[in-house]
Amino acid sequence: MKVAVNVCVPKIVEMEVSFPLYRQHDVSGDGYNSVYYTRIDRLPAGEGGYAHRAERFVHHSIKHDTFPDERFELSVETYLTFGHDKSDADYTLARGQYASSSEAWDKARSKAIAFLEKFPRGVT
Repeated sequence: MKVAVNVCVPKIVEMEVSFPLYRQHDVSGDGYNSVYYTRIDRLPAGEGGYAHRAERFVHHSIKHDTFPDERFELSVETYLTFGHDKSDADYTLARGQYASSSEAWDKARSKAIAFLEKFPRGVT
C-alpha cells in the first residue's frame, strides 16, 4: 500500500511510497567484499508500543562481508524522517542500482542467522 510521506531527496518533498522498501548496496573495494541489505518499514504514529510517538521509519540493516573473512553486522535504527539530505533519490527510495527484493532480504537474513547460530549462546 502506498502512503504519502515526506522524503529528503535532497530537499523535503511529499511522495507516494510503498513500504517496506528493500535496498541492496554493494560497497566492495580493494581487499574486501561488503554488501549492505536494508529493509525500511514505516511505523505509523502511535504504533509499535509507543502510543505517544510520532511516525517513525525503521531501518533493519545487515552488512555481509565475505572477504577477507566472513562476518555480519546487524542493526536496527529508527528515524523521524525518511531519507537523508546527502543521499540521492535512487538510494533513498531503493530504486535503480539499489533496488532489491524481499527474497534477497530473506536470504541475507537467513545467512546472518545461520552464522550467529554457529556460536554458543552466552559467549560475548
